[in-house]
Amino acid sequence: MTRPSVIIIQTPRLALRPANQSDEAFFDELKRRPEVAEFIGSIGVPDTHADWVFTILENNERVGVVGIVKSGALDGTDVELICALSERAEDGGRAKEACEAVIAWAASTGRWTRLLACVDDPNKRSQKLTTKLGFTWLRRRSHRNQDVFVLPLSR
Repeated sequence: MTRPSVIIIQTPRLALRPANQSDEAFFDELKRRPEVAEFIGSIGVPDTHADWVFTILENNERVGVVGIVKSGALDGTDVELICALSERAEDGGRAKEACEAVIAWAASTGRWTRLLACVDDPNKRSQKLTTKLGFTWLRRRSHRNQDVFVLPLSR
């Protein structure tokens, strides 16, 4: 499958554009945040067509990353929502705004029937956000101390 060269998702205050090589230093900055390293791990420019990672821009400044990536949670056939913000961009609803935009985009593409969210026990912010986004609890991953949530995508 060939990707369109430019997908820009606009929200009232954010622009989400496909991650590219120019974002690598910013991704490295995000990965140095302990909570990002612990709860998300690797963030980078996708090297396959399975992952869709967007850089979140506010006033043309990088403030985070949001995307849909291949999930290892269940049988490996699902995708999951990820989101990480720089410390200066936390609060103010940016994560919710960016996630809602990516969820709407995902539903509009028809590529997926559902999204997962895998949330570690100590990640209280993600637990709260997942619920606000309409995900429902699906099952527990005991080997990771994670809850797996699901959001059906309407077609």
